[in-house]
Amino acid sequence: MNIIDDFSDSTDSEDDEIRKIIKCDKDVPVEFSINSLLQTRKTDSTMNTPIRKIELSDDSSNDDEFKAPMKLPALPEREPSIFDFSQGSKTTRVFEILDAQPISDTPTFPKLSEWQYQTFLYLVDKIIPSNDIIFFSLVQEIIARKSCISGDSLLKFANKFPPHSIDYFHWFEMLRETMFSYKDAVPYLLAIADPEIFKYESEEEAEKAPFDIIVLHVAAILDPIISDNCKYGIALKKLKHILKSYTFPPDKMNNLIDSCFDLAEEEVSDITEISNIFSFISLFPLDGIGCEIVYQICLRLSLHLLGAEYLPDSLNMDLLANSMSQLKSLCNDSLKNNELRRASAAMALTEKTLVAAMKLKKVSKNNLMTFAKCMKFSINSSDPGVLTTLKEQIHVTRTQYESFIQANFL
Repeated sequence: MNIIDDFSDSTDSEDDEIRKIIKCDKDVPVEFSINSLLQTRKTDSTMNTPIRKIELSDDSSNDDEFKAPMKLPALPEREPSIFDFSQGSKTTRVFEILDAQPISDTPTFPKLSEWQYQTFLYLVDKIIPSNDIIFFSLVQEIIARKSCISGDSLLKFANKFPPHSIDYFHWFEMLRETMFSYKDAVPYLLAIADPEIFKYESEEEAEKAPFDIIVLHVAAILDPIISDNCKYGIALKKLKHILKSYTFPPDKMNNLIDSCFDLAEEEVSDITEISNIFSFISLFPLDGIGCEIVYQICLRLSLHLLGAEYLPDSLNMDLLANSMSQLKSLCNDSLKNNELRRASAAMALTEKTLVAAMKLKKVSKNNLMTFAKCMKFSINSSDPGVLTTLKEQIHVTRTQYESFIQANFL
C-alpha cells in the first residue's frame, strides 16, 4: 500500500469518528428544553409586570402630588487653617522698594515667526546665539502666549551665552512685565539671574544688580504662585551662588535687610496672607550672607508678631527670649483663628531665628532654656482642629529647643 492509500484510509476513519460524535444524542432535561423555557418566560409575572406604575400627565398643577424641594442648611464658611497658604500677595511692590522708576512702555523686540518659535521649541541645541535680541524675543513670545512650554528651551539657550552678554536693563524690565502679567514665567527669568552673565550700562548698575536680584528673590519666595512653581528650584541655585559670592559693606547690608523686611512685614501684617511667610522660612537659603539676612528678618518679624510696638536699633536673642512669654497670651487671650495663626507664624519664625543664630554663634544656653520654658503652657480653642494642630507645633518646637540644648551645651 502506498502513502496515498494510507492517507485515504486514515481520513475515512476520522470521518467515521466525527459522524459518531454528531449522531451521539445527549439526554437534555425536560425543564431545559426550548419549549419549556419559553413557557416559563410567558408565565413569569415579574417579566411582564413593571416594577412600578408610571403615569404621564401634562397637568403640573396638582397640589396633592407636588412636593417642595428639600432645603439644605447652608454650610458655614470655614476659617483657613494656620498652615493654609494664601493665594494672594503684595510682592509686586518690590519695584517701589527698589526705587525702580516705571517706564512708559516695556521694550519690544522682533516677533518670532512660527517656524522660528518651533525651532526654539524642538531644536534649541542647534541654535548658536549671536546677540541677546533673539533671547528677549523668545521671552516676549512666552509672555504673549501665556505659555511656558518653551521655558526649558529658554534656559538651555541662556546657558549658551558668554559672560556679560545679556542686557541687564532689558532683563529687569521683562521680569517686571512677567511679575504683573504672567507670574508662571518668573522662575525662568530668575533662573538665569547671574550678575556675571549680564552686561550693564554703567558701573553703578553693575554694583546694584546683586542687591536687586536678592530682593527680587525674596518677593518671588513670598508669592505662592512663583515659589510653588516646580521650576523655582532652579532659580534657588542661582540665589545660593549669589549669596555665597557677594558681600556688602555694613550700610548697604542694612539697606538690603531693610528692603527684604519691608516685603515680609507687609505679608505678616495682613492676616489673610500671613501664611506666605512660611515659604520664606522654608526656602530662603542660609548660605553666605543669606544666614544674616534670615536671622535679621526672622528676628524682627518674631518680635513684631509677639507684640513689640517698636523695634530698637540693637536687636539680639536676649530681647527675643524675653519676649517669648507673650506667646502664651497670644494663644490664650483670643479664641479667634487669626490670633492662633499669628502664634503659629511666631513659633515658626523664632525657630528659624534660632537656627540662623546658632550658625552665626549669636545664641546662648540661657536663651535656649528661656525659649523652651516659655513653650510649656496649655491653650484653649473652640476649634478642635486648629487646637490640635497648634498643640502639635508647640510640642515639636519645644522638643527642637531641648534638642539644641542637649546637642550644643550639655
